[in-house]
Amino acid sequence: MLPSYNNRNAAGGGCLDEVDEGLTDYGRALIREMNAVGMVAGGSHCGARTGLDMCEVSEQPVIYSHSCMRSVWDHPRNISDEQAKECAATGGVIGITGVGIFLGPNDATIDALVRHIDYAVDLVGPEHVGVSTDYPFDHEDFNAMLEQSPELFPDCYTRCGPINFMPPESLLTVEDALLPGDTPTTPSPRSWAATSAASPRWCGSSLGVLLVLFGARQWHRRPKDPSQAQLPKWMGAIDRLTPVKVFGLGLALAALNAKNAPLTIAAAASIGSAGLPVGQEIASLAIFVLIATLGLLAPLGVYMLGGSERRPHSATGKTGQLSTTSP
Repeated sequence: MLPSYNNRNAAGGGCLDEVDEGLTDYGRALIREMNAVGMVAGGSHCGARTGLDMCEVSEQPVIYSHSCMRSVWDHPRNISDEQAKECAATGGVIGITGVGIFLGPNDATIDALVRHIDYAVDLVGPEHVGVSTDYPFDHEDFNAMLEQSPELFPDCYTRCGPINFMPPESLLTVEDALLPGDTPTTPSPRSWAATSAASPRWCGSSLGVLLVLFGARQWHRRPKDPSQAQLPKWMGAIDRLTPVKVFGLGLALAALNAKNAPLTIAAAASIGSAGLPVGQEIASLAIFVLIATLGLLAPLGVYMLGGSERRPHSATGKTGQLSTTSP
């Protein structure tokens, strides 16, 4: 819940106020009560000083559920670097929104959204950045109201004409836009996107390579029909892989997939036991299947549990724990 919306009220200042005096005594009491009942405090639409005060007062994470970065595009509804850092220090998240006038000169495109995401991630880290379209399904009515009664809105809302909004289906292309690689507007690879703990590509590729290795060894160890041709020499080389060598391969893959290193190493260790007698080898295979399954599920678990980690509060040394109540 927001303590204020664009303009000052009894709780605090709004982002469109010329002067933001911050949270009032009532506003501070409101934030404390929200903490007590499990409500998430949101700073979007609030003034900068009010947002900073919220981060100071709150014992729980504060979020900017639908705001963009002012350093990328200067608009009163966007937040400053200081606001973003203090939000992250509480364990909160900034939701980059798909509203054209907040992203750029009425630029509701994926490229514009990615520019803000990249900047925010570089500033506070990927764990504190999300996406929020802020898409109004009555946007035609809203734009008609802007045109009919421009005096009711500040110039920063009307100067570009009808406001462009990114439609929700555009979110389907955000993942591809964020994957490492060159784009017209962001030539630098995004290493944070490649090594995310929830990245199915890295998790799947690491465990997939190990599974292929295990399958090749088991294929070579099967009973051979003397009438059949000998297997290729490379399979014999695989059979000579000792547990230590397999473990080393796991370490190499873990280095590439640092976020999932423990599971990758564990999988490699279980594969290394494939040289055991047949009965124990079957048990080893069962263990590997279990580890592989956990490896595929772990990133989701890391993502879900990551929000409950207690993080230090930069201003007061307090800690914040993410509420399970939806904002």
